[in-house]
Amino acid sequence: MKNKSLKRIAISFLLVCMMVLSACTAFVGCTPTPDPEPPEANLVKIELDTSAVKKEFAFGETFTYDGLKVKAIMDDDTTKDVALTDCRGSTPSTELAGKRSVSVTYQGKNARYEITVKPRVYPEISATSLLDIAEENDSKAFRVEAEAMDLKAVNKENGVASLVAEAPEEAEITSGGKYITGFGVKYNYFGFKFTAAKQFENVTLVMRLANSDKENIADIADHMKIFLNRAETEEDGVTGEITKQANLDAGVCKWVDVVIRGLTVREGDNFITFDIAGEKVPDIDYLDFYVGMRYISSVVNLAEVTEAPLMVDLEDFDTEKASTRQDWADANPDKIVNGLGLETVTKESPGKTTSRGTSVAALNAGSELSTTIRLAENATLKIGFVGASASSYVVKDKWEFYIDGYKLLFVDATDIRGGNPGAGEYWDWINVNLGAYNIPAGDHFFAVKNVGGSCNIDGLTFEVLTMGGEYHSDGVDLDNQEEFMPHACGHVCLVCGKCQDATCEHTDCSEKCHGCVVMEAENMSKEGVVTRPDFEGALGKGNYAAVADDKASGGQRTYGFGAGTVFTVKVTATEDCTIDIFVRLFSDKTETFGQNFEFTMDGAPLTQANPDETMTPNGTFKSVCVAQGVELTAGVHIFTMKVVASHFDFDCVGFSSTTAATTPVTVSQPDPAPAHTCEHVCTVETCGKCTDAACTDPVCADKCSGHTEQGETTEPEENS
Repeated sequence: MKNKSLKRIAISFLLVCMMVLSACTAFVGCTPTPDPEPPEANLVKIELDTSAVKKEFAFGETFTYDGLKVKAIMDDDTTKDVALTDCRGSTPSTELAGKRSVSVTYQGKNARYEITVKPRVYPEISATSLLDIAEENDSKAFRVEAEAMDLKAVNKENGVASLVAEAPEEAEITSGGKYITGFGVKYNYFGFKFTAAKQFENVTLVMRLANSDKENIADIADHMKIFLNRAETEEDGVTGEITKQANLDAGVCKWVDVVIRGLTVREGDNFITFDIAGEKVPDIDYLDFYVGMRYISSVVNLAEVTEAPLMVDLEDFDTEKASTRQDWADANPDKIVNGLGLETVTKESPGKTTSRGTSVAALNAGSELSTTIRLAENATLKIGFVGASASSYVVKDKWEFYIDGYKLLFVDATDIRGGNPGAGEYWDWINVNLGAYNIPAGDHFFAVKNVGGSCNIDGLTFEVLTMGGEYHSDGVDLDNQEEFMPHACGHVCLVCGKCQDATCEHTDCSEKCHGCVVMEAENMSKEGVVTRPDFEGALGKGNYAAVADDKASGGQRTYGFGAGTVFTVKVTATEDCTIDIFVRLFSDKTETFGQNFEFTMDGAPLTQANPDETMTPNGTFKSVCVAQGVELTAGVHIFTMKVVASHFDFDCVGFSSTTAATTPVTVSQPDPAPAHTCEHVCTVETCGKCTDAACTDPVCADKCSGHTEQGETTEPEENS
């Protein structure tokens, strides 16, 4: 009974569950189906509204999109605004004038618009000339102080109060005490005008620069371009750039010379301009133009009164025009430094001390050494020469000293002979007083010239007696000495010694060279040469030697010929004319010119113009006028120069017209002599020698000893 009840309960529960399930299924089947989502619109293109955007830019102006509006066009004909931050856009350069395209991209769709970059406008350079170059100057550079430039249009770097700065007292010497700085703003453009009386070639520009930045400047050309007469042409683009690569270490007023050589300054107006391309620009103290003068890298800086003389070793001078005696150089090749023979001092006289332990020895006469004296302010400067000699040697007689071309006249006549050669004491140093001179602030060209043989030289001393105030009572003005240095012409003909510059009006250059016609000795025939006996072994008879020499007119000089040598030149005159004749020689000992040579023209002796001219062993060539006013008719003439007795080296012979603006002659080798035809040849076939004892031609030097018809020997006949 109990089991049946449980069974009924289970069946009832199952039926209830089935009814519930059916009810749920019926409910679900009655729920409505939702509508599908509409598809998203796709981007078709973008459109740009440029009505409010900037479309014209100044050269170098920062580009901007401000004002640009971007609209997205969808495929369902709807539109929407797009933020610029959601777009990508190109950034056109504004450093090239002309039309530029700007590209804007949004979700792969692109649109463009056009802008215009205006040409760069360069500020006008002041029409006031800061420098006028009238003529070459071989003793002083032409200077423009940087602070003298017109800087009104120049933008300053952030935080810079003034473009012109005062040099700190403790800094290196600054010309005028001022310099320009803080102009490192891109597109600054400034400079100055200067004028020239004529066109000058091979001008050297020296810019005095420093770097007050905290970091070194690897190359100034990366930040500043420099131009001489900048111009723009369709063919060449921009011309006139002269920037030179140069690096500058950081440091206020740590001045460095940046040298640009080989410039051409045109006649009339010229402009130096600076175009700033970056922030790291140098400071500028001044610009120097070397016109007819060499730039000297050696500098003696003098900024205050000295407690003791400043010693400057001679080897620290510029040595471009100095050389050592060849015999000493050959014996000491390892001791030649920059053309100077540097000798290690081994045993000085008691109480004497050599600067740096070396001295300059065996300088060639004619050597010149130079330096720049740089004064912070006006000063009285006392100068000394420290030398030594084992034999009598008066420096005043052997040397000349110049400041800015003025010869120093107050040199003491001190004989520096001293030491004890027997004990090996060759370095008995004596300081010779060269005088005290009043010199204005700035740079001054100082030259020392050996004119009469060498001694041992340690260096020069410089003592500042007064600076900045009154000149010292012991000082004399350079331009108020008893005499002045003669006009130093930069256009002297090597052969005749006359001025080649037709525009030079100096009285010392009143005689002009009309173009000397030159026959170089190395090109002359050896037919008349008699070789000096001491050279025969090396050269062979009838020869001379030609060696390179940069002081010779053709780059070579000759030697090795002796007494009896006859040099011959064929002179062809294109018209009747009057000429002077010169020879250029070099001597290694003192000799009188007229006793060593004889000259003829067409066989007639020429009267020597300077028979008493003395040649001295000063290490330089000398031109001597051998005949003046020699009259030539149109046609061919033969000039001869016979060596009587000589130790001269021969450079060249020159012919200069005195009656025409040019020299109407040409020179060449003489025509070769016709071959000797002997009329007295022995008829015996096995002989063929000359039978005339009176025949002196070298070809017939080997004489026939005489033959009969059968070939037997007989005595040669005398033939008149």
